[in-house]
Amino acid sequence: MEIDAVDLATRTDDVIHALTNGDGYVIIRQFLPPDIVNSARSIITTANLPRRILRRLLFRHAPHPPVRTFDLFTRSPRIFGHFLDDAALGDIIECICGEGAKCGSFHSHTIFPSYSSTADEDDDAICLAQGLHIDYPYGSHAPFLTKSNPPIGAPKTVQVLWMLDDFTLSNGSTIVIPGSQKLWHAPNENNDNDESMQHAINTHVHITGQRGDVMMYTGQLWHGVPKNHTTQCRTAVLGQFLPYYMIPMEDHANVISHAVLHALPVRAATLLSEQLIPRNLWTWYTCPPSSLLQRIVTVCFSSSGLCAAILAAMSSSAIVLCTARAHYDNGGSSSSSTTSSSQLLVAIGCVTSGYVWGVFATLSKSDLGI
Repeated sequence: MEIDAVDLATRTDDVIHALTNGDGYVIIRQFLPPDIVNSARSIITTANLPRRILRRLLFRHAPHPPVRTFDLFTRSPRIFGHFLDDAALGDIIECICGEGAKCGSFHSHTIFPSYSSTADEDDDAICLAQGLHIDYPYGSHAPFLTKSNPPIGAPKTVQVLWMLDDFTLSNGSTIVIPGSQKLWHAPNENNDNDESMQHAINTHVHITGQRGDVMMYTGQLWHGVPKNHTTQCRTAVLGQFLPYYMIPMEDHANVISHAVLHALPVRAATLLSEQLIPRNLWTWYTCPPSSLLQRIVTVCFSSSGLCAAILAAMSSSAIVLCTARAHYDNGGSSSSSTTSSSQLLVAIGCVTSGYVWGVFATLSKSDLGI
């Protein structure tokens, strides 16, 4: 199913039906404006540059594996917050995942060139045989939870893929198996004679689109990514949305600060806010701390700050005891008093520095404006 972004608000029922009982995926055309796409692509390219340079120097002729870039909201709350700032998109996610659905993962995925000028005839077959999967928390991502196959009627998750580059047949566009979300089991990679696998090989579809388009699909849909046979990278942003009671893939609570959360659009912040569980013993529940001063005061009562102070106190206690013993052995002379005073100052300095270290170890880079 394909629709234009301008029609999304009036066709949410059609989209929900397609995701759950139809082909399992929907293409939304022209969802992101060009300026947002350009800015997001530039931020991700800059973030990937050091890794690309290092790998090019060390492994010049080896294919570059796909790269995922996390912490996008911290890199630019305005740009990446726009991705989630759509009422119709939020309604669809909440209808499928339930009330209070949350964003469990949000990161970019870049497919680098495979250094092959033409696609192999068996490239799709290799992808279908080895790369087909379903998404967390089902499939091979969490076999200890589901034993690979989601139970019939298990809660659905929603995946959203924002295209920052054109998706073509040759640059690693996503392969999907229409309707496979209704099979209620993961692809069987070890049994090529499986009827469902043969059906997948015969019915697979390449998702193509232009930069700014969006693909929505349920996490139980069989999909995979083939090689990129062009000379350019192919980048997309992936978002996973799941019921509020499922454990998210990313630890947003330790990545997104209150300052970043307050800079996000309301809809984006709502999908993340309840995951940001306070890490400190003292927290402003009615007014979350947003300034650096408030954060420092809050973290002063955090476990990191207190533990660091305790450790520093334990290490410096030996100095204090030795100082008292030396003062006693010397009969309390003036010279020993001077020495004991300096050692006591050293001990106090150890406790203070350890406490300060604990405070700033808990603060994130965004809190410090780095």
